Amino acid sequence: MRHDPYGRLFVCHKDEVGLKLNHIWLINTSTEKHPRKKKLQDGVINEIDNRPLVEEIEKLFAACDKDESPLGLRDKAIIAVAVFAGPRRAELVRIDVSDYSPLDSSIHIRHGKGKKKRHTYLCADGREILEKWIAFLYTIRPRQDGPMFPAFKRNWETAFRNITPESVRIIMEKRSKEAEIPAVKPHDCRRTFITRLLEEGADAFLVQVLAGHERPHTTQRYDKRGMESRKAAVELLNLGRCKSAGEAKDESR
Repeated sequence: MRHDPYGRLFVCHKDEVGLKLNHIWLINTSTEKHPRKKKLQDGVINEIDNRPLVEEIEKLFAACDKDESPLGLRDKAIIAVAVFAGPRRAELVRIDVSDYSPLDSSIHIRHGKGKKKRHTYLCADGREILEKWIAFLYTIRPRQDGPMFPAFKRNWETAFRNITPESVRIIMEKRSKEAEIPAVKPHDCRRTFITRLLEEGADAFLVQVLAGHERPHTTQRYDKRGMESRKAAVELLNLGRCKSAGEAKDESR
């Protein structure tokens, strides 16, 4: 037996050929965790903290705008849907054009986690970006329906198939590098969607429904509001405020 630098225990035994080293991770004998591999980009560790991304998203959009190919429009729409509608990346890549309704800016998530369906919605900024992409998509693809975010062939014809979840990660890493910012991951966009809704005072239950969380506790983990927000919430109980609200109700009747 021998130990490697990370505290893993290996076993040597003889077989008909001779000594053979079985690389079986039997037990971690070290008290320290396996060191994480951190990618470097221009000497800076690619780590995004838990705050919502605002400036980073704007820089990603600017990087996409510099790309005059169809990929620039597509990638910008992917990022817009990810950050303004909050789907998981496995849900995002399975959205079809017919799943978007311009009447109410809704996106039908038909392939949600646990085979659950739901509707999420786009704000004005996200709606403008997505509809611009859809309009372009209609000009290069004969069939009006199909994948919202298709893969492209070499001659810029769209393949009638969705991109993969892994492609979303690669796209965001590529655009992050072009924007000269730490790598933004697909879940960073989803986290920004949920956290910003909570920070803006959206009802936690509605946020849970939009995000497709099964349990309220999952949504609660994204709540980064500090002590000031809690203090402001308690101020709503002032008797003077309650009296004013009651008078306003009586006048409206």
